[in-house]
Amino acid sequence: MEKDTIQYIVDAVEQANPQRNPANLNRRLHKMLEELGELAEAYLNATSKNNLKGKTWADVKEEVVDVLIVAVDIVLTDIFDGDEYGIGKPKEMILWLAENVSHAYQCAAKVGCVPTYDLIMQDILNDLALYWGKYDTEVRTAHSRGVRMVSGIFTLVQNVYESDAPPEGDDEIIAEVDRKLAKWATSRNKVAEIDPEG
Repeated sequence: MEKDTIQYIVDAVEQANPQRNPANLNRRLHKMLEELGELAEAYLNATSKNNLKGKTWADVKEEVVDVLIVAVDIVLTDIFDGDEYGIGKPKEMILWLAENVSHAYQCAAKVGCVPTYDLIMQDILNDLALYWGKYDTEVRTAHSRGVRMVSGIFTLVQNVYESDAPPEGDDEIIAEVDRKLAKWATSRNKVAEIDPEG
C-alpha cells in the first residue's frame, strides 16, 4: 500500500467524524468487536468448502475496510486529556508506522514470506485487548498499542486485497473506503435529524 493511500484513508476518516468524543470510546470499541466478528464470518465462509452463507472474497474485502475505518477512528480519538505528548501524535504515529509496516510487507512479498491472515489477526486482537485495557489508565501505553493495531489492520487490508489477484494499485481500497464513509455520513445525518441534540 502506498504512503499516499495511507494518508488519504487516515485523512478521510478524520474528516468523516469531526466530533470524535472520548466519552464514546467504549462504544466504539464494541463497534470494533462487531466489525471484527463480521470479518471473521465472511472469512470463515469464503474459505470454507461448505460456505453455507454464500460469502465470497469480495465480502471479506468489504468487511476488512469496515474494521480499518473503525480502528482509525478509535485511535484518532484524543485520550490524552491535555497531555502535551498527545497533541497531534495519534495521526502522525499512525502514518509513520503504517507506512513502515506497509513497506516491510511489500519487501516480504518480493521474497515470498508474507505474514498470513491468521498471524496478522492474532497481533491485531492482542493490540486491541491491550488498548482497551489501558486507554483510561495508562494512556501512552494504550496509544502505542492502538497505533500498532491500526498498522496491523493496514497490513491485513493489504493481505486481503492482494491475496486473490495481482495488485492493481490501491484504487479499489480507496473506492471502498469512500463508499463506506459516504454511507457512514448518511447514517449520522439521519440520526441528527431524529435527535438534533445528539
